[in-house]
Amino acid sequence: MLVEAKAHIREMYSPASQASPGSLAKIMRALDETAEALGASANRAPWSKHFYQMANRLAHLHFFRSRDVPAWLVLVNFVGDEEMAGPRTQREWAAAYQVMWHVMGLGSRHPLARYIIDICAPIEELQ
Repeated sequence: MLVEAKAHIREMYSPASQASPGSLAKIMRALDETAEALGASANRAPWSKHFYQMANRLAHLHFFRSRDVPAWLVLVNFVGDEEMAGPRTQREWAAAYQVMWHVMGLGSRHPLARYIIDICAPIEELQ
């Protein structure tokens, strides 16, 4: 299980890795391979520059799944985190993800979509 948790939408945007040039080249190859395997559109935004964290998670999920390792990506999105000024509804998270997938050149039914579990967790229920 790969788990990514977020309390506000601004966390979705993540700039490129600060890895060394050699490591960065490996990362870029993995991201490009994953984008190709998922059928991402050619006119997508560079995965390494805008949604690096999600691209990284997808690359890991692709790595495991392409080697017949059962793996899932769990996206935990906290709803109603007033301290972080996070989304107050599940719909806000859904809209943010729709934009992110679009910018990444992916449709909602890409080959790894069935291995991604999206959870919206109301903060009030966790306290």
